[in-house]
Amino acid sequence: MSWLESHFNTRKPVIAMCHLRALPGDPGYDPAGAETPSETLKLVKDAVPATPVFANTGVNLDNLGETLNIADGAITGTAFKRAGHIWNEVDVERVRDFMRIARAVRGG
Repeated sequence: MSWLESHFNTRKPVIAMCHLRALPGDPGYDPAGAETPSETLKLVKDAVPATPVFANTGVNLDNLGETLNIADGAITGTAFKRAGHIWNEVDVERVRDFMRIARAVRGG
């Protein structure tokens, strides 16, 4: 059994989404924490309903519920860091809050 089959009960590839507001060198470039608009996420999920779709950046406490109501999962890191800053250490309370919301949304 493949990793995809064991984790997602599918042989189809997983689609990960990433939305960057600007490219390296452009003013305002900051890929960490750039939110994927829920409209974009929904368009992709509607186009491939049988394929797991993950939000790949910008998922935080404020948009986690909405994101998990559309996407099959989320990849996050910055949301777990102290003050939401990529180079800070992981803040255990932020992780706990995030997982509390994720469990509530998923009914767990």
